[in-house]
Amino acid sequence: MDNSIKKIKKLGQNFLQDQQALQQVVEFARVDGKNVLEIGAGSGFLTNLLSEQCRRVLALEVDQRFIRLLQKDFAGNEKVDILAGSILRLNLEELSMRFGSLEVVGNLPYYLTSKIILYLIDNRDYFASATIMVQDEVARRLASPPGNKSYGRLSILVQLFFGLQTGPTFPPSYFSPPPRVNSTLVRMIPYSQMPVEIVDINFFQKVVKAAFSQRRKKLLNNLLACPLFTLNRQELLSLLEESDIGENQRAEELTIAEFARLTEKLTAFNCV
Repeated sequence: MDNSIKKIKKLGQNFLQDQQALQQVVEFARVDGKNVLEIGAGSGFLTNLLSEQCRRVLALEVDQRFIRLLQKDFAGNEKVDILAGSILRLNLEELSMRFGSLEVVGNLPYYLTSKIILYLIDNRDYFASATIMVQDEVARRLASPPGNKSYGRLSILVQLFFGLQTGPTFPPSYFSPPPRVNSTLVRMIPYSQMPVEIVDINFFQKVVKAAFSQRRKKLLNNLLACPLFTLNRQELLSLLEESDIGENQRAEELTIAEFARLTEKLTAFNCV
């Protein structure tokens, strides 16, 4: 493995290089004998470890310099396939049809973390688990309960669709180049049945997004400001009351079940 290639800051290239930490990632992901999609293979340090324990590794990389390096280092290794491109443009459904059940593993570029998690949410039917390295702050946000300042849209969506496990935290010195923050492993396992029944998932996501559009404002005001809803103040107040939600509550105070009730009431009011 060659670590001499200069990392590009705008691509969020902070590669985990500590050998003990890399082994912890593989152990936490529980991917022995399985097919793995690795997001951001980079220099190939994690790819190498995965190939020793997994059935097959689909190593995804967007940087052509590292793609050439990976192709050279893993030439002749039948367990490793090098894929060029961004995870956000990958057809995960097609990939799962070709290779069967996939385990996703990756050290996410921090500037794309939210987008990639939302992509995984949308494609949750096509993988068995996702073990991802994220900023420690993001890991806390994903696991945050209602009423916490970290609780938000991502918290709700991840907890609705996945069982969430939090793994070890690593200091900046374990990465090259070192980021400015600690990084934490999280493992997301799609639920076979969601813990809360949602009538219309797409509309539910729109309601949650609208509710958190301005965190300092009350839920009522955020819903009134959203063009998705055509209800007046009194109508929304009635729906909140029917949903057992106070008119002065903010979005971060609502449980997933309360958001589900509110979505159901809005759906019944022909707001879809």
